[in-house]
Amino acid sequence: MSSLRNGKGIGTSSKTRVRVLWLAVAVAVLLAAGAFYAVLAPGPGPNHTARPPLRAASPPPPDRSAADPAAGRQTFRYDTFGDEYYFTDDLRLPFRLILALPAAVRAKTLGILTDADGQVVGIQEVLDSEGQKRWGVTCALCHSVVDRQGRRLDGVPNEQLNYGALLALSPRVSLARKTVLLGWGRGLVDLTYMNEAEDHVNNASKTLPLFTKGLYYFGWNGAFDTPEEAGHFIMDYVAHGQGGFRPKADWHMADKHAEPGTTTTPAASLDRAPDSAANSAAVPAADPYEAAIAKRNSDADAIISPVPDLIGPKMPDVAAYLDTLTPPAPPAGSYDPVRAARGQTLFTGKAGCARCHTPPLYTNNETVTPAAIGMNPRRATSEAFNEYTYKVPQLRGLWAMGPYFHDGKARTLLDVVNHFNKQFGLGLTQTEKNDLVQFLKSLR
Repeated sequence: MSSLRNGKGIGTSSKTRVRVLWLAVAVAVLLAAGAFYAVLAPGPGPNHTARPPLRAASPPPPDRSAADPAAGRQTFRYDTFGDEYYFTDDLRLPFRLILALPAAVRAKTLGILTDADGQVVGIQEVLDSEGQKRWGVTCALCHSVVDRQGRRLDGVPNEQLNYGALLALSPRVSLARKTVLLGWGRGLVDLTYMNEAEDHVNNASKTLPLFTKGLYYFGWNGAFDTPEEAGHFIMDYVAHGQGGFRPKADWHMADKHAEPGTTTTPAASLDRAPDSAANSAAVPAADPYEAAIAKRNSDADAIISPVPDLIGPKMPDVAAYLDTLTPPAPPAGSYDPVRAARGQTLFTGKAGCARCHTPPLYTNNETVTPAAIGMNPRRATSEAFNEYTYKVPQLRGLWAMGPYFHDGKARTLLDVVNHFNKQFGLGLTQTEKNDLVQFLKSLR
């Protein structure tokens, strides 16, 4: 699924080529450090009791009758929502050097892909009114891939993207934060790190697919009622775009758009003692990243007229576009149809998978406790969202989305089947488990 085109690099001078080489070496060193950190990273945090009742009732479907899927496609692929100021000015990421790398090198080191037209997926150049050039990220950076022909497959999570390593290239990020960022690994992002939703738990989780038609409750813990809400939060809080997202009343995070003097549920200070060593390295008193963010916030507060929300009003169009997406078909010959048919019988029968992963969406849209499914509770128990549950994920397109589970701990579909065979005492034979894997590979 992550097969890439070997694009050609941008023509560079000798001096630039040296810088590009050093950047490639720096990325390789960072990734090696991340692999070392992952071995030493702490295990699961303490279990929590889920707060009843678990959500199961379907909310009213959003009215998207006036939404424009074509406009949503354009926004999904190319709109930075103003986050270019964060990534270029605040983080000072070396975009010129990143984009000067040959496409194959950029893909191998950072997982940043390039399509058949030579466009870098998810990184967009933006010119301001004075002609100054900046770069920001779009929804497609994490939620789009390219096939072997270089065609974009929107909605498929980019399992190769190392977002933490990308952020760690910032000269303004302290060594303490680089350590955390490099521990995430490919295809994982902590939505509650380096923003107002900070929860002091190392919660890096896999990027989810965006085949949203018929689904409700989004995010691994089901905290978001709609794709619009999820997208607004992520592009505003996580990507630091120019939004107007307001947290729910029972969420434990700061309202970054509250009026001056308004009391809100505060975000925990980034240098407060966290619950695990993963986020425990001390943040320097004169932290360049903190100083940059504080200055930008101060500049924004000095603006008399309200800053327009560049994210929320566009989310209905994006959600309408996501509703048109379907998982890609599995490659020819990638599964055995005969064994898959036997696996389907097991799925709906002996294994009982369909009770939660109900066809045709292969989810019942409900939430469950971590203990009920034998999962690491760390993501579910984030106090930022106050949920303490996991949303039952849909299974369509699984063949393109490994590794599995919210933390990527299941490397293969057989690992998934083995986990639930043990958790629920299903008593599946090895042949039955292999048949079930073949069926899971066939889903789309």
